Amino acid sequence: MKNPFLYDLATSTPAVKKPSGTVQLAYEKVFPVVARQNAAMALVVLKKGGIREPHWHPDAWEFDSRISARKTSAS
Repeated sequence: MKNPFLYDLATSTPAVKKPSGTVQLAYEKVFPVVARQNAAMALVVLKKGGIREPHWHPDAWEFDSRISARKTSAS
């Protein structure tokens, strides 16, 4: 039996696929444990030069965690 509390984002089909990276999502339809929580999870993979734009969610929560990264900035 499949565990309803586990969802493998890394093997899911990307919802967004661009030259700058991909976004893989877990939301109520595919991951029922987040039902009625105004929540979703995303695995965002940015390629070199990609950027994650600032944004907000007026009616949902968000948790961000960085697995690995290297910040660079222009001088």
